[in-house]
Amino acid sequence: IRVECYSDRFVLIGEGGRGAPTVIPFVDGDINAASLTLATAVRDRASAWGAAMQGARWQPVLEVAVAPGADYRYQQLTRLLDGSGLMIQAKGAR
Repeated sequence: IRVECYSDRFVLIGEGGRGAPTVIPFVDGDINAASLTLATAVRDRASAWGAAMQGARWQPVLEVAVAPGADYRYQQLTRLLDGSGLMIQAKGAR
């Protein structure tokens, strides 16, 4: 699942690069609420994948492209989603 991280918002890229991206702003700088909104959107997307094979489960991986100047927000995101069950990987140069 591809996400772009900016200093003022997250952008959830459409499944397979199709569809409109979902922009999740940090309203009044509130990354906590934005992270919860992002996690909910990811959960909803993963639930649309259908059932996993017997004895298995889906493991969503966030591939996060970090924009210049947004490293701090990326670090906050990883801390806020720690223990959520999501794997988070920075993608590309940061």
